[in-house]
Amino acid sequence: MAAFDHTHWYFLGMKRIMTTILDTKYESNSKLQVLDAGAGTGWFTEVLGKYGNVTALDISEDALRFCRERGIKNTIQADVAKIPVKDGSFDLIVCSEVLYHQYVKDDGEVMREFNRVLKPSGRLLVKVPAHSYLWGMHDTVNLTKHRYEKDELRKIFLDNGFIIERITYANFFLFPLVYLKRRMERKIHNVQEESDIKDTPRAINSLLYLILSLEAKLMCFVNLPQGSSLVCLGKKVTS
Repeated sequence: MAAFDHTHWYFLGMKRIMTTILDTKYESNSKLQVLDAGAGTGWFTEVLGKYGNVTALDISEDALRFCRERGIKNTIQADVAKIPVKDGSFDLIVCSEVLYHQYVKDDGEVMREFNRVLKPSGRLLVKVPAHSYLWGMHDTVNLTKHRYEKDELRKIFLDNGFIIERITYANFFLFPLVYLKRRMERKIHNVQEESDIKDTPRAINSLLYLILSLEAKLMCFVNLPQGSSLVCLGKKVTS
């Protein structure tokens, strides 16, 4: 991931998509307290710095080492289900490609923990892989436990103290190709287990990034009706 997350079309495109959604609620230099929960190599943590003071949290010390090498000063090594901070510490939490993972035993428990550490009216942005029928070798390699349906993701927000401000699919235009690739993987025996994230010829990489950039622009106006990922923005319910 560290080798590709600054150049690969998927990471670049998802940065555009997620910041597009956040930009509808926040301006740059908003002086927020931001948590990147499950930061990985810090590929999105750097971007979140535009909104304020950002902290990278990950269960892996190796991941946090990459974050620190990229100049991210605030890091916490911890499980997303047990965040070692006091109640109401953050204005915004971003959790990208984490809830689906085999390391997460109970996604509801994680959502309740996010609610606890958010300030009143704080927001949570979650991105997860969509549709169980899109399960493929990429999921096997990346220890995927679960791919979510839209109603399922909506319910996990509502059941754990959030109202939903935005829920949309992502990777809409490329969805047919993803679907066909998964179907082919099931039909071909002895297919190699490998991640979808790999070196891509420059011209193709640029084209695919432009496609996701177009999606990001569309998201300024509409929620996308289909895709291989789901993105949901919720706001903490205040009593």
